[in-house]
Amino acid sequence: MNGVLAAASIKSIKKPLSLHSVTQHINSCIEAHEKDMELSFAVQYSKDKVCGICMEVVYDKANPIEHPFGILSNCNHTYCLKCICKWSSAEQFESKIIK
Repeated sequence: MNGVLAAASIKSIKKPLSLHSVTQHINSCIEAHEKDMELSFAVQYSKDKVCGICMEVVYDKANPIEHPFGILSNCNHTYCLKCICKWSSAEQFESKIIK
């Protein structure tokens, strides 16, 4: 956190200022920033994932409702939530598959 942002952020703390309230506020700002960064990294990592069923880039779908996807346990393949639900409900498998 740079000094200018920290100073501007501290102005929002109710006065009188105490070392405890300033420290608590700075820690909550850092925690919020870390959560935002985790989300940003997750979006960046996920934006080019291709569904193994429909073969479309998940985040390129026009309808944002279709953006959720999953990666099955013990598998590195990406699947649209809609596609994997449709696939798992099908009953015409050649061999027994445990759902």
